[in-house]
Amino acid sequence: FGLGAPDPAPGPPVALLLHGTSWRNKEYPQVLWQSVAAEAAAAGYQVALTWNDAVERRRAEAIAAAVGGQVWSRMALPALIDRLRGVSLTIGVDSGIGHLAAAIGIPSVGLYGASDAIRTGLKGPRAQSLAAEFACAPCLQRRCSYRGPSVSLDGETIVPACYSTLPPATVWQTAQQLIARG
Repeated sequence: FGLGAPDPAPGPPVALLLHGTSWRNKEYPQVLWQSVAAEAAAAGYQVALTWNDAVERRRAEAIAAAVGGQVWSRMALPALIDRLRGVSLTIGVDSGIGHLAAAIGIPSVGLYGASDAIRTGLKGPRAQSLAAEFACAPCLQRRCSYRGPSVSLDGETIVPACYSTLPPATVWQTAQQLIARG
């Protein structure tokens, strides 16, 4: 597809967190992103985040601030593809950028709650999709219809609740396994 191959930049490895998506119901909770970002920073990664609108920008800034990460400027798709080539790892929700990263060959972890990892999961030898294991997942709905008891992880209420089955430690462990496979 003419996307080229990854070409990690010199310096510390970069973990790009792709928190933005088209459905609010597919958003991994910010508190969990902050934990994933902390895992990446503790492992020596420079944490970077993208954004598309004002809400995503504020979330990206909050996550980055927690770990001394950087928020990339908004850019056109060709520039983003060029910048992606220098990334060492992506972790993201169901979004087009995650699929691009996997297609380029960047180790990529996809997080799937409302959407179906089997139907729309990341594809590629260095990509892995994690599907929420929750009674109503995947619901394939733009709005969460879960009305059961609130679900907590490490003392934080998780919304959408399905993401409580994808804790940051599991996400980070999966990312490290992808990196180790080379």
